[in-house]
Amino acid sequence: LDQLQAGVFPNVADALGCHATRRNGCFGLRFAVWAPRARSVAVVGDFNGWDGRASPMNRRTRGVGSGFTGIWELFLPFGASRAALPLGSHYGFEVRTAHGATSVRIDPFAQEFEVPPIDIGG
Repeated sequence: LDQLQAGVFPNVADALGCHATRRNGCFGLRFAVWAPRARSVAVVGDFNGWDGRASPMNRRTRGVGSGFTGIWELFLPFGASRAALPLGSHYGFEVRTAHGATSVRIDPFAQEFEVPPIDIGG
């Protein structure tokens, strides 16, 4: 994501969306989405009951004292606990606007999609 912010990232789909990664020795998924005008963003899915309070994302800043990049990010580990993410989970991004309206959005960089008329909201 640092390269994307610097404008030198070759493929935005490799920076945004959902990607398997390892953080502090733990394997899991890194979620990142660009939503610059959102008040808050959360990862929701069948793994957390589609509850936006369960997995809130963090605002990514350019550094101490710098502004918001417009990117929200979160790492969720694989595993069996409530905070963990089972492989093959369905998910979306719950976006809350500055006016308080909330909607669940698909990941524009997802690698797989459900066939309509399935609603990602559960």
